Amino acid sequence: MSLAVDDHRVDLSESFFIGQSVRSNVQEVKKESDRITLSLKQSLCSSTDASFIQEYFVLEEKIAKLLHSGNKSSSLKWVKDSSIGNVIEGTVHEVKESGVVISFPKYNDVFGFITHHQCGGSTVDIGSTVKAAVLDLAKMDRLVDLSLKAEFVNRYTENTGSKTPKKMRKRSAHKELEVNQIVDAVVEIVKENYLVLSIPDANYALGYASIYDYNTQAFPPKQFVNGQRLLTFVLVDSPPMGPTRGSKSKKKSTTTLSTPPLIHSQPSDWWHDFSKRFHGDLKKSTDSQSFESMFKMSTKTFDYITSFVNEEMMAGNKNYIDLNGNQLNLYDMVGVALRRLGSGDSLSTVGTSLNLHQTTVAGLTKRFVDALVEKTCSHIYWPSTELQMEDIKSKFEKIGGLPNCCGAIGTTHILMRLLNVECSTNAWCDRENNQSMVLSAIVDPTLRFRDISGGWPGSLTDEYIFKESAFLELCKDGVRLNGKQRELSEGNEIHEYIVGNSGFPLLKWMLTPYQGDQLGDYEMKFNEMLFKTQMVTNEAFVKLKENWKILKGELWRPDKNRLPLIITACCILHNILIDMEDEVQETLVFSGGHDLDYRPVFCDADDDQVGAVLREKICRYLSFRENDGMHNSSAA
Repeated sequence: MSLAVDDHRVDLSESFFIGQSVRSNVQEVKKESDRITLSLKQSLCSSTDASFIQEYFVLEEKIAKLLHSGNKSSSLKWVKDSSIGNVIEGTVHEVKESGVVISFPKYNDVFGFITHHQCGGSTVDIGSTVKAAVLDLAKMDRLVDLSLKAEFVNRYTENTGSKTPKKMRKRSAHKELEVNQIVDAVVEIVKENYLVLSIPDANYALGYASIYDYNTQAFPPKQFVNGQRLLTFVLVDSPPMGPTRGSKSKKKSTTTLSTPPLIHSQPSDWWHDFSKRFHGDLKKSTDSQSFESMFKMSTKTFDYITSFVNEEMMAGNKNYIDLNGNQLNLYDMVGVALRRLGSGDSLSTVGTSLNLHQTTVAGLTKRFVDALVEKTCSHIYWPSTELQMEDIKSKFEKIGGLPNCCGAIGTTHILMRLLNVECSTNAWCDRENNQSMVLSAIVDPTLRFRDISGGWPGSLTDEYIFKESAFLELCKDGVRLNGKQRELSEGNEIHEYIVGNSGFPLLKWMLTPYQGDQLGDYEMKFNEMLFKTQMVTNEAFVKLKENWKILKGELWRPDKNRLPLIITACCILHNILIDMEDEVQETLVFSGGHDLDYRPVFCDADDDQVGAVLREKICRYLSFRENDGMHNSSAA
């Protein structure tokens, strides 16, 4: 029973059925008795590929062919005319309470259906002709799920009407999504066994997500509603305008597949069992009073993180046990690693408090960090669409008033206590005589890290770090900060840029404050606006170090090769908390600074002339706007 399901209280006869295909995890191999012990727990055996839903679609097509094999008039020729994503024409046959029924002159026994959610605000009359996009096909029922929403209809029109060669269009669309990428998806249709999803950030590409998995086929289904937003994994990526789902093709797949069911809910008794491990001071502390006080996140976010690292954490059948010989499950392992990163306590302290050997804590933390870092690009990435970037620019302008700003850059120090021999070169000794490692990051208005660069010796300046960064090279190559320009006035445009404090150089792509004691009113006003904008970096670093205290204190003789990975992992976790809109985080108050004992520095490099002109343009624009506002106010 303990190896069959995660929740020990369920009835096995209601969890599995005879003949069910399942996935199993090998727990023990006994050569002397030729016996293998297996586990069917979903936490250990969840699918990491699209095979389950693909098998469902293949079976559906086989059954449909058998049902209609003896009737030529009921063949599946209609499927070829109803490819997923295509726009087809039909006649409104009936308007029901649940939606609109569409008939097709060419196929008398095939009908289309448009739910009210898919009407997109349109009203239709019986007998009228409509053009709708195909979202899904029910081949056995000879039913086409359609949508009148502009994002789907226009998407097809743009693809078919483009002058770009068809092969190039497909190749371009294919690059938008990557396997294992996590994307924001919207539930368009809830079917009995799967969901039809759209991915707004990929030009509303369509995807299919199974509601069940091999080992949960008999479980009560999760509940979803039309319009619900989900963070989903891309399991198979292919051109969205490709062949019909389920049709024969030389390609491995014809549909983008993603699956929210990979996000498993922890067993209802997990926290109760995990808290029994607490020993010593942890048992008495406020951290142990509830799940939320321990991890500073909701169970929803914890479940997502667990699913996110599931495959890597469970790889190799590596077994971890506590001091009593009890095996740790996936949730235990993630909980231990999060406690180590979140508390900042030493390996021995965390181990003692959770009834574990410190080598177990070290091994779990290493595996967890590596699992996160392997998927860095899933949560730390530069905006890929103009819409995303325009949203960032708009929010920055509301914060500080600066137009066309794409990010704010800053640095923070991770303190270390190193061996004397490691300090001989003084590379790690910073300007305040601390031994430290520097994290440089570009932050957006929501405090997300959009670009990070960690592992720099503390002795290096902000100017040096930025000029050696991969981000600056991308700017020089025209890959970053090369988007839409902003027109300040007729014939007066400015390009994209980021802002930094006085420790950074003034460059074509980076604005910094005016320096000196003889600044004019508008120069000081510009500095004030830049300071407000740049403050998001301070808030982000404070939040990072408060949530992941391993970065806040002084690390005792850390592995300098591993520390950059730990920093990256904590930045990923920081972004996940934001991406998940974690409700527990919203109740916490983060204040103060991140480098409280560090005095400001001033970059003495010569100003870049292009950067100086850009700064002057914006300063004049802001002064004109303020004067114009004052004039209008006086006139009123």
